[in-house]
Amino acid sequence: MKQFLRSTAISLVLLSACTTTAFSITGPYVGAMFGYNGVKVHKDIRNTPPGPGSPTNVDRVADADGILGGLFVGYGYDFTHKFYLAGEFHATLDSAGARSTKQDFFGTHSVLEEINYSFNISVLPGYYLTDHTLAYGRAGITFVEFESTSSGVGGGFEGFTGSFDKTLTGGIFGIGLENNFAHNFTVALEYDFSVFPGFDKSLKTNPDPSTKFLGPFKYDYRVTNSQVLLDVAYHFPR
Repeated sequence: MKQFLRSTAISLVLLSACTTTAFSITGPYVGAMFGYNGVKVHKDIRNTPPGPGSPTNVDRVADADGILGGLFVGYGYDFTHKFYLAGEFHATLDSAGARSTKQDFFGTHSVLEEINYSFNISVLPGYYLTDHTLAYGRAGITFVEFESTSSGVGGGFEGFTGSFDKTLTGGIFGIGLENNFAHNFTVALEYDFSVFPGFDKSLKTNPDPSTKFLGPFKYDYRVTNSQVLLDVAYHFPR
């Protein structure tokens, strides 16, 4: 992936050097994207109330990696071929998921964290570095479908299974570089970072009567999301 991104960035620079005709991207556009998706999930697990001799809190971090693909539509305006502003909506299907298994005072606990899809509404301010290359930023609101499935054996997790899904609403921020490589077509390389407010979830256990870890367990979640995207867009002629 790193080699691919490096090669893409070099290609954009070469395209900038070879293109001689200035272009304007005022008007509506549509496009497609694919890329890398990395999700980091911080969890603070609390035994409420804690059993005698059991820890009150256990902190865990899970990293989920995957690929994504999606579509976008927007409208951009070119201000005197120096400054640019666009509004955009895009939607993706994601495959970011990771399974982690931990053994601690609570027992053996297995968790699958997944991001299934996302969409965002953003504004994109930009500045022309050359007649045919645009540097831009992204800021907006993003929504992702987050799913967690837990199971466990031993201690307070004996026979425990639980799952939930939740739509998270957060902020998305990014930077990118876009180049006009053919008539009415552009290609862009972009990095985005999304952050979401923390939330909590209580999951009951089915404990062994002899165990001292009774639960229920409360999960405090903090989720962040990083994406590296390659976009290709068609700009409708004015």
